[in-house]
Amino acid sequence: MADSYQPSSQGSNLPKYFHHLSQTYTHQTGNSTRNLFAQIAHRVAPISSDSIIHDNASGPGTATGVILSNLPPDVHPQIVATDMVPAMIDAFKSTEFPGINPNHITGIVMKSETLAFPANHFTHSITNFSVFNFADPSICLREIHRTLKPSGQAVITTWKRFGIGEVVHETQRRVRPDLPLMKFSGPDMYSADAVVDVMLRSGFARDKIDFVSMETVATGEDLDGLRAFAEGQFTESARRGWTEEEKDRWGVVLGDVLEEERERFGGVRFEGWAVVATKGDEQ
Repeated sequence: MADSYQPSSQGSNLPKYFHHLSQTYTHQTGNSTRNLFAQIAHRVAPISSDSIIHDNASGPGTATGVILSNLPPDVHPQIVATDMVPAMIDAFKSTEFPGINPNHITGIVMKSETLAFPANHFTHSITNFSVFNFADPSICLREIHRTLKPSGQAVITTWKRFGIGEVVHETQRRVRPDLPLMKFSGPDMYSADAVVDVMLRSGFARDKIDFVSMETVATGEDLDGLRAFAEGQFTESARRGWTEEEKDRWGVVLGDVLEEERERFGGVRFEGWAVVATKGDEQ
């Protein structure tokens, strides 16, 4: 399986931070992307040993892990994970996925804009909380449509409420309300309607698209991971233009905002959308 495909250019235009995040992804996302995808795993079309699944913009393989944990022990699909960040694919390759023949699972450095797979190839294409990171979602969604078999299924998840982002923004407002809020990737894609619109322009038919919302609350160690995320390198731009004294206040004010979130929701609440589409038989 590993020799069946050739990677595209390994150049990455994502921040270097994402290379670092590959080793701490589960912890610093507070398991949010895994827990949300697990809630809609039952919406994934039936998987057999004949299935060929694409974990697109896979990160360390969050969706792959959920999918495999829900399969009967005698089902061994082919799974191909792609991500443009080499460190994410390294993390994918180093992850143990129990219950699957290792020859059936492959990780490749590849951009979602230029998938080096033939047309009508995959039975399933999963893009879990990555669509908002695409420079041009339309190009990537056309590639998803092109590489799906007729009657193949695409599942795309996106944020409805990016919980830790809300916490970061509120912390900024309390310390420097006069400065712009930190920008997060692709907020225009934090909507099921926005994803559906791109899918329609990418070849999917409206009567073959459905969507569902889900939510999860990060508590305990997951909450600790989110705090590490908010205090780390990723949020440096949130403190741009601040004095050293103001930067020193970040941790204290952040703690106050996190505590208020916990009092309100029990932890940091994340909400997401899952858009599920089937490629037409005639395509």
